[in-house]
Amino acid sequence: MMMLPMSRLEGWIDRVDHHQFFLSADASGAFPMYPIDGSYLGRLVSVAQEADAVCIETGIAMGTVRLALHLLDAPPTAIDASRPWEVVEEVTFEATDPVGRLLFLLDSTAAPFDQFDLPAGAGRYRVRAHAVGRALDFDTVMWNPDDPERPDDCGPPREQHLLQVWPTHESAVTTRLRADDPWAHQGDARH
Repeated sequence: MMMLPMSRLEGWIDRVDHHQFFLSADASGAFPMYPIDGSYLGRLVSVAQEADAVCIETGIAMGTVRLALHLLDAPPTAIDASRPWEVVEEVTFEATDPVGRLLFLLDSTAAPFDQFDLPAGAGRYRVRAHAVGRALDFDTVMWNPDDPERPDDCGPPREQHLLQVWPTHESAVTTRLRADDPWAHQGDARH
């Protein structure tokens, strides 16, 4: 049986920068810090420091990716099969605000990701992050296909993400369900 989202938000997010964006539910309003952990390189998702948030790592350096956000009342029964996801990871974080939002380093968040109600208000949540295409346009700038300023030689964004979020009582353990390596084309330069 397939788990249907209580709420589903979908669209282009145009503000990825420094290979990342954040899912936050921090009542203090603190901006999350990038996870400082040598084992983080190549991960898709990690709990951010100094705020109640999750850092999602992208392949593109900055610009636009496609995002679907599913807010669930229970864990999904299986890995989403809507795309050939190359990497799937889970992490648990504490939400101190009942309202979630996406955060970006250099810009504000556009609707529908600027604020959304979490399924059970403030509390502990599990996030299952999915991605495909992180290696396709690695370390480049991608433009929204609807942006009139987009250069003619810039193809459409190919990187896609899905975040599934549900309330949990689990501890903060990161679980890698499926792995990719968007940095593989660089050989051992990342080590």
